[in-house]
Amino acid sequence: YTSGTANLSIVYSGGGIEGICRIMSISSATVANVQILQDMGSTDPSRNWNRGQWGGENGYPNATELYEGRLWLGGKEGVWGSVSDAYRSFNRDIEGNSRSIFKSIGKGPVDEVSWLKAASRMGLALVSDILPVRSSSFGEAITQDNVRLGDGPDSGAAKVVPVRTKNAVYFVEAAGLALYSMVYSPGDDGFQSEDQTLLHPDICSPGIAELADTKRPEERVLVRLSDGQARLMLLDKTEGIQGWSRITLAGGTIDRIITLFATDETQIYAKITYGGTGYLCKLAKFSEFNTRPADLFTNYAGPIQTCTGLERFNGVSVEAWVGSAKIGDFTVEGGQIDLGASYSDVTVGLTITAKYRSAKLGAYGERSVMAMRKRIVNLAMYLRNVWHETFRFGTEEGRTDALPLVYKGAALDATAQISENDTVGVPFEGDYGVDSRVYIEATGPATVLAYSYEYEQSERAASAA
Repeated sequence: YTSGTANLSIVYSGGGIEGICRIMSISSATVANVQILQDMGSTDPSRNWNRGQWGGENGYPNATELYEGRLWLGGKEGVWGSVSDAYRSFNRDIEGNSRSIFKSIGKGPVDEVSWLKAASRMGLALVSDILPVRSSSFGEAITQDNVRLGDGPDSGAAKVVPVRTKNAVYFVEAAGLALYSMVYSPGDDGFQSEDQTLLHPDICSPGIAELADTKRPEERVLVRLSDGQARLMLLDKTEGIQGWSRITLAGGTIDRIITLFATDETQIYAKITYGGTGYLCKLAKFSEFNTRPADLFTNYAGPIQTCTGLERFNGVSVEAWVGSAKIGDFTVEGGQIDLGASYSDVTVGLTITAKYRSAKLGAYGERSVMAMRKRIVNLAMYLRNVWHETFRFGTEEGRTDALPLVYKGAALDATAQISENDTVGVPFEGDYGVDSRVYIEATGPATVLAYSYEYEQSERAASAA
């Protein structure tokens, strides 16, 4: 060959192109029908193939989260992060820091992850540990080259989706009986956890099934229990406030709790089973508590005298309110009640009973009197938006008194809501004992801002707290 252009081709049978397919069905031990997702290098048979980490008998990850522009999946012995800003792609062949991330979990039961949750750092929860998913340096974006799983709380976590309030994550510990909070500590470069049920370990028995939270007007964590009851934890770190309340439904169960965030107030919905029938209920807003004080209520714009559609309450006593005024109790017959007159803005539902019982009195003197015999003789309360007929106080349930009908020298209207009541000390029929307490009960709107009491000990003169 002396001149001209030579066109040559080189074929190397040892090379190859990686392709991806999805097996749709299997025809025989050596033939499968597939869907091509990425072109193969050849249609010839090959022994050089591997199944994906997920799918079929391998199962799938069971926890997901969005963090640092990636979709994260956890479970099946590892944690995966998608290609940066491409949530559906887990391509490992992309060059650079944007490629997908994989990190194997090297401790604890790793087949299933309880959850993934992002706050200041992302936490990966197992039944044995909660591990921070982090980069090698604080503030550095996570990539395949620097991803680390650090050490964290060893309380473990149950498979209940956690909630986040500000930079704190609230989760259920592994046994399912306690609510914990978790915050990231830059000094330790790890998570610090705290038991929110420490002072009342049994408040969430028999077990937690679901969590939800509200942001406005107050930060609250709603806890649905496995027996159909619920608990509410009110918290305000700025004012140092934290408290638990019980929510029970007579004759019914709470099956789901859902919260929808809004600019004015977080709206709470609940799926409730009552009398064998399921209902999707919208809870009244804080701004409506004076005019929607009944449970499982129905509101009628009116004017209306006969309220219908109450079949769920057949044979049950309900209360009716017009605006912020209670007009009476009625028994539902044939799914309806007759109010006796025509009204507008009528709310009909079950009576809600709010109960408060103070802690054991004892830390109010210059020395402890917890084990001494004492009794409360007077009680002063600062109240707002209280309905006189539905508010009572006393030593215990079943031993209560109503508020006085005279306030600052004038008679009170017992059939109207009282906007403010700053009572002087009223007689309190306390008994001598080592376990004197204050009990308050309300079946209508009531806000107790503060109370103080005067007590008497058998060993010394009366004192005030």
